[in-house]
Amino acid sequence: MRTGEYNNASEVHRAALSAMARNVEERELRLDRLRHEIQVGLDWGTASKITSIDAFLDDCTEEALGEIQARR
Repeated sequence: MRTGEYNNASEVHRAALSAMARNVEERELRLDRLRHEIQVGLDWGTASKITSIDAFLDDCTEEALGEIQARR
């Protein structure tokens, strides 16, 4: 309040409550987006068992590179 940004303690409280409400809303929006992206991933393809992480990552890399080349 010393800087003159707020006229009284009530304004400080309102600003703090407003900021808290914005943070909660933004967090909920981020969580909704994350849930959506997780569902997209789950719906994307058939699940398969990964027996070798190295082979899986190599396959992912090859697929990504193929998609990049196809776009060019």
